[in-house]
Amino acid sequence: MFPRCLCQICAEGVLALWIYIERAAEIIAAQPVLPASILLGFLVVYSIVSLFGLIDLDMDAPDFDFDADFDLGSAGGFGMLTFRWLNLAQIPIVIWGGLFTLLWWVTSAVLWVTWDAADYQANWSAAALLSARSAVIAVVLTKFTTEPMKKWFVTARYNAEMLLGQVCQICTGQADANFGQARFKTDAAPLLLNVRTDGATLKKGDLATIIDFDQERRIYTVTAIDDEVQADE
Repeated sequence: MFPRCLCQICAEGVLALWIYIERAAEIIAAQPVLPASILLGFLVVYSIVSLFGLIDLDMDAPDFDFDADFDLGSAGGFGMLTFRWLNLAQIPIVIWGGLFTLLWWVTSAVLWVTWDAADYQANWSAAALLSARSAVIAVVLTKFTTEPMKKWFVTARYNAEMLLGQVCQICTGQADANFGQARFKTDAAPLLLNVRTDGATLKKGDLATIIDFDQERRIYTVTAIDDEVQADE
């Protein structure tokens, strides 16, 4: 009797799990949710690859001078103000984009389950409109979600030119001419920089001087500091 009951419970559990998986797959593949699902999939893959150190996570916020006077009548000035309002100037793009992707998917899925599925007529035009609506909602949610994070990142006082000649600390297992990241101390949260050395191989914890910045690749070139200087530091 006992083994039979246990088998029945296991079978019911597997069946319930399968039903949940099947339902989740239907939501993920629903046309209005599919664009967000694809982007979320890319985010997961990107995160996994980053954990293995195959690509760099760009954790420093963009370098823009927002103290300049903008011509509000121009498209460029309006674009810059929108960029700043969304906190894209203060929050690293990896964090902002990750939050947006997650919120876009959650918004799309929730609206699909609670509202859209009942009256939805399968066609890509309607799917595009519903997906765009969810994306707009997600953008607004991302703005307010990242609002408290602005104080964690220092961008206004630290740009590429100001970092040249400064000392940073290697935070990956090693840094060489092909890969590496380093932290630069600030009064708030440290900046995480993508770095390449000028030829030497540095290990985690080593101090290095920032000597150049590649604007296109957003990568800093660093050079090793003498052991005596590191000991003094």
